[in-house]
Amino acid sequence: LFQVFFSNANVRFAFWMSAVLSSVASIGDYIIVHRWNKQWGISDKAFYLVGDTILEPIVGMMASMPSVVLMSKMCPENMEATMFAILASFSNLGGSLSSALGVFAMDLAGIKTDLKSSEGGSCDFSGLPNLIFYCGILFPLISIPLTFVFVPNINMQDVVNLDTGKRERKTNDDKESEPLLAANK
Repeated sequence: LFQVFFSNANVRFAFWMSAVLSSVASIGDYIIVHRWNKQWGISDKAFYLVGDTILEPIVGMMASMPSVVLMSKMCPENMEATMFAILASFSNLGGSLSSALGVFAMDLAGIKTDLKSSEGGSCDFSGLPNLIFYCGILFPLISIPLTFVFVPNINMQDVVNLDTGKRERKTNDDKESEPLLAANK
């Protein structure tokens, strides 16, 4: 999907689309928590399988591909393996931090999942809709304006000059910058 729809797109646009898709995927969770799917006659299982199970891997890949492409453009020659290792370690660090911040956000939202407390175990998910709205729907959309500051305005196929950080003009002789799938040919 990425190759067909975004291989010639602007890097910023690819980040924007991943943020929008992430928000759209979270709308399904928001609907399930509010039980609107039941009102529409759709079971939780069917709604979850069609929504979150299908969209989450796509959104995850859509979010990582522009980063990988951008890193490959900015990578000095003969440093590809090192840059990939750095990118993979930042990805792992981000996964660990997101888990830790998720626990903090749940605590801040008042969500309790203590089944073994002295009070006989109590769960409180009343803050879950707000948590999904802010962290799942709103925060990805807030990242869109940040791309104007942190992401260069280049296309996925552009060649980047490592000395200046600016894009160079593509030539017709540069076969490496051509997309792998020729959708419009």
